[in-house]
Amino acid sequence: MVESVEEKSPVGIPSISYESMAELWTLIHDLLGGTAAMREAAQTWLPQEPAEGSTAYKARLNRSILYNGYKDTLNKLKNRPFTRPVVAIDFPPDIAYLEHDVDGNNKPLE
Repeated sequence: MVESVEEKSPVGIPSISYESMAELWTLIHDLLGGTAAMREAAQTWLPQEPAEGSTAYKARLNRSILYNGYKDTLNKLKNRPFTRPVVAIDFPPDIAYLEHDVDGNNKPLE
């Protein structure tokens, strides 16, 4: 019988850090999904008020929007580190080769 990757390797076993971060990914996923994801998650992000009937709640849910500022900000910031060229100054001798071959395929660090 062939063992699965999870049985052979600890790579298939989530770490405690991974598990604690995974709890937050639902929020990130739904924020990136915008209004549609917020409406699909319904009660998770837009709870029904105690005295609010189902019809009123559905109407409020359908007219609620989620401004996608998170996705907009992420898209604007993700390339920001690459707006200026990398300047290599005083590389330690042990890693000086990386300036001219950063990826093992002779691609310079630029």
